[in-house]
Amino acid sequence: VCVASGADRIKVKLQLGRTGLLELFQQDAREHVFSATEVKRSKPAPDVYLLAAETMGVVPARCAVVEDSPAGATAGVAAGMTVFGYAARNEAVQLRDAGASAIFADMRGLPALVL
Repeated sequence: VCVASGADRIKVKLQLGRTGLLELFQQDAREHVFSATEVKRSKPAPDVYLLAAETMGVVPARCAVVEDSPAGATAGVAAGMTVFGYAARNEAVQLRDAGASAIFADMRGLPALVL
């Protein structure tokens, strides 16, 4: 499990820390946080997702992406990953148009989609 964000690493770590989730992405003495500032192109290019998959040792086709933005969904699809669109902000149509395979509005519904 990792985070691959379009935001810079400092912002991502700050947000994860505020929510109490940062420790979930700091395993095996390394961080599982990837930022678009680490790659040549940001979303909607697939670069940050491909970096994350390669670093984590997982082929893109075996990756699940949870995205709340159309640009991120486009990036996940371009990376060859399965994208789940989180539409809590009423962007369901845009996420579906960007290639999300399933749309959900409540995080409690995600496990049933992924399994």
